[in-house]
Amino acid sequence: MKVSDQIAAVLMGDIISSEASNDKMAIHLQFNQVVDIHNEKYQEQLLSPLTITLGDEFQGIVNTLEAAAKIARDIRLELLKFNLDCRFSIGIVKLRTEINPLKAWNMMGEGLAENRSILNKKHDLTYYHFSIISDKIMQLNLDAIGVAITAIERRWTIKQRSYITDLLNGKTTQQIAKFNSIRENNVYKVRDAGEFKQYIFYWRAIFNSLNYIDQNWK
Repeated sequence: MKVSDQIAAVLMGDIISSEASNDKMAIHLQFNQVVDIHNEKYQEQLLSPLTITLGDEFQGIVNTLEAAAKIARDIRLELLKFNLDCRFSIGIVKLRTEINPLKAWNMMGEGLAENRSILNKKHDLTYYHFSIISDKIMQLNLDAIGVAITAIERRWTIKQRSYITDLLNGKTTQQIAKFNSIRENNVYKVRDAGEFKQYIFYWRAIFNSLNYIDQNWK
């Protein structure tokens, strides 16, 4: 396959209701900070780095759909620390131009417009949208799981979100308990009230499905 015909994943994101904020500069700085952090963290998976395009939107080209979903989840949880909601579109693209390794700009290919259109629909049910042009049934199933994940995230208290984010980042319940000066049993209670097991189950289903597509798209 020619480089100009490379199949890859695209990740697009959009801050929700940023235009209504009274402190657009703070949002801009926080958004830039989070994007920079994840460009460094996932530099090996990013073929073209996450690039802010319109102040409150970004896009990047990723080597796999599974990695794109992991980046989306990480960014969303990081932005929630600043009380910023972000929606995402994750999909397959077939690039007709060379990949730009410096900025995710000035590239053309099948799938880019579709992902942008999905992101701009601004559905209220889910913050995780998928564009799998070759398999609409798989796309529907992934979107449905995204709805379930979004519903759980919306129910989290600040404490539940904090503990679950720490667990996803590799911290143990013992470490979380020690840092917060509480008993480990209390961490389990907060974790379970935040539907952590269900949340992980849904994400595992998404990652496994996207990995299957990654293995078969070539």
